[in-house]
Amino acid sequence: MCVATNIVRHRLFEALLDINPRAMRQTGDSERSGSDSSDANFDPTEDEISSHTPQTLPQNSRAYDKLTVFQAAPLVWKDEDDNLHAVETLDFDREREILTESMKEARRTKGNEVELKFETANTERLGAFLAASETQVLHFTCHGIPNHLAIEDGTGGAQFLSADDLRDFMSAGGGKLLFVFVSACYSRTAGEAFLEAGVPHVVCCKHDEPLMDLAAQEFSRNFYLALACGMNLRRSFELGKKGVNVCPQIPNAKEETGKFLLLPEDGNHDVPIFFTKPQSRSYDGVKPSYSPRIIPQPPEVFVGREMEIYEVLQNLQHSRLVRLKGCPGSGKAGVAAAVARYVSGREGTYSLFDQVIWLPLICKQ
Repeated sequence: MCVATNIVRHRLFEALLDINPRAMRQTGDSERSGSDSSDANFDPTEDEISSHTPQTLPQNSRAYDKLTVFQAAPLVWKDEDDNLHAVETLDFDREREILTESMKEARRTKGNEVELKFETANTERLGAFLAASETQVLHFTCHGIPNHLAIEDGTGGAQFLSADDLRDFMSAGGGKLLFVFVSACYSRTAGEAFLEAGVPHVVCCKHDEPLMDLAAQEFSRNFYLALACGMNLRRSFELGKKGVNVCPQIPNAKEETGKFLLLPEDGNHDVPIFFTKPQSRSYDGVKPSYSPRIIPQPPEVFVGREMEIYEVLQNLQHSRLVRLKGCPGSGKAGVAAAVARYVSGREGTYSLFDQVIWLPLICKQ
């Protein structure tokens, strides 16, 4: 986690805007009184880049919107010979915390509310999302390899979704998305697939570059805070990159900053993303749908156990009881906790489980 204080972040935020924060409009895309001529003359009704170009809500409307976050954390992948290989686990808990903190800050400072909904990235849940058309803004976090995104197959394994399949899948949904952020390495081809499917604005990573997790987290923190405060997409993107560049915990921060792309590169991104149309309220407040209940966290040093977690999940598909055996201190409880947390975060995916409850074992001496 970056150790930059909130004071530093607020100063960075104000410096980029070059405004008095109290004079900032609640919604809209002209946040600075000293905007350049291109910003001052910008009118979404005249400069539309596609049929998706949004119109901001009236000044007296309550600013409320939604963001759907798809996360994929497959445990293993299969090679051509059906051999299993472990997949490095991404820190989705930290990403949830960061996005939730950004939305709470926007609500506290501007009164704007953005509802967060977290989903498991597999074809079933993506299809349900496209069919419902509840939100215009999609955030996608997963592992990426050149020309493919690694989503989940519903059983703990990886499904490699090609850019062509992604384009066709998203096109079938009717092309109603306004913005997509693909937070994955080598994701330019995926970003271009979203563009070809009709999404007018996409943020992704260069196709030939891996991306540090911390850089993606810091970018998301500043980027979504700016969007939720009513800034337009172009300025929010620049603020996201500034946040990466000044984070002292990121080595080669300037290099990491240059990996983020806003597509299309020649497009007009001086448009708002949130608060562009009235939204029905689902609840009163900003909170994630994910709840870890009372399941304990795995040990801090818990690396390389993905294969064991996957094996337990496969056995649970066929058996009502799975017993973990091993020498004292070998990590049995840690594996059990990891399995429980993995399933609890995917309640819409694992239909075998109605609820996950942690019951600690107490042994009498």
